[in-house]
Amino acid sequence: LAKDIPLGFNLFFATQSGDAGYAYCGILPVRSSQYDPRFPLPARKDAYWKGTVPIARMVRGLNPKKGYFANWNNKPV
Repeated sequence: LAKDIPLGFNLFFATQSGDAGYAYCGILPVRSSQYDPRFPLPARKDAYWKGTVPIARMVRGLNPKKGYFANWNNKPV
């Protein structure tokens, strides 16, 4: 199952009935907004993970109106 994939992974799928979908999988940390996630964090308690993003809030899509999905190696938004 997609919810069990522990690392960041773009999952694209198609069904026999013609549906097309996308789901971002993995464990995505919730961090303090005090730090820029593009840079290493200090080894301080206030920089620790505050939790993880629930699977229901991860980026996903089904049957896009444009008829396709596009993907690149950047942070999902």
